[in-house]
Amino acid sequence: MSNLLQSVILVVAITLMGTQTERNDSPDKRSQQPLEIRVVRPVKWVNRCLALSIDRVNRSTAPLFLPFNGLLIESSVLEITDEPATGPKIGWRPAYGASDIIINDVIRLAPGESRRDDYCVGPTFPVVSAHRESRREVPLRGTLQIDAVYYRAEQDWQISKAQREEMAQTPPAKWKNADRQKPAATTLELSIPCVKAGCASECTKPPVVLEDEKVGVPDIFYNDEAFINRGRALNEELAQKFPQCLN
Repeated sequence: MSNLLQSVILVVAITLMGTQTERNDSPDKRSQQPLEIRVVRPVKWVNRCLALSIDRVNRSTAPLFLPFNGLLIESSVLEITDEPATGPKIGWRPAYGASDIIINDVIRLAPGESRRDDYCVGPTFPVVSAHRESRREVPLRGTLQIDAVYYRAEQDWQISKAQREEMAQTPPAKWKNADRQKPAATTLELSIPCVKAGCASECTKPPVVLEDEKVGVPDIFYNDEAFINRGRALNEELAQKFPQCLN
């Protein structure tokens, strides 16, 4: 099972590679970026769905090229390890936009042009541990990080596409030798509102996850009772060590 899970996570790595590059999340830096991202309406929960309406605006004097998989929404998490000397740290896990379906097309955004998309982010997202062979749902809490990926030239996208296809056939150990054409990315962070008004302070903090718990795409362990049962046991174990949101 562990080898299968690693293969699934490998697909995600290829699909989302590059979203860690050229992140600029301060207001001043975002205003200077060719691609601006902004949330149009107040972020709120609607029928157990965190509703987002996002504009991507080309602020440059030349066209920009947006890949179809070019917007990733991540949720903050509190990562813990088994090492007593290592304290918890803030990490990120994909909550929306990760897909094993790679669409090799781009959207051309002319200078001054904008594109608006509406998103529904669920109240939880699944994490899987290869070591424990467990799957569990963790709540969407803390902070959202929205990465909007773009290419400054269509040729850059074509190079990136060819290199990603090559990487899919290359062992991960050799990826460090790949000369990848990395896209740019503009990043926006938002506080996640509580599902219920007037929630306790614990309900605004990121959920606790183990360092090796990752989001696998596709979610192949969705109906695996053994993985799910071990996930429930892990939830109970973590609940005894960390304060829980009861709202």
